[in-house]
Amino acid sequence: MTNLGNVLFIRQAYEEALSCYLRVDELESDNLRALLGVARTLYELGRFEEAQAYYRRLKTLDPELAGRYAYIALRGSSGERATPTSGLDPKVIWEDE
Repeated sequence: MTNLGNVLFIRQAYEEALSCYLRVDELESDNLRALLGVARTLYELGRFEEAQAYYRRLKTLDPELAGRYAYIALRGSSGERATPTSGLDPKVIWEDE
């Protein structure tokens, strides 16, 4: 389900991707790939506060992985998206199993 979410995320079908990631999160609340997927997708949808909540969960479980996507935790003073920097990791992380 995470990989399906990844495909949908890449295709910018964010609402559908979010549904996939949330289903995984319901079953496996410590699934790093699903947490990352939810956070990134919510960010793309402009739901920044929710994105940051999932990002904080990810950061608690895997600070190194979260650090690669730190843009999720950043917003400009007026609430707009953070400007991507060289630290932005645009890749999705695939499930192997």
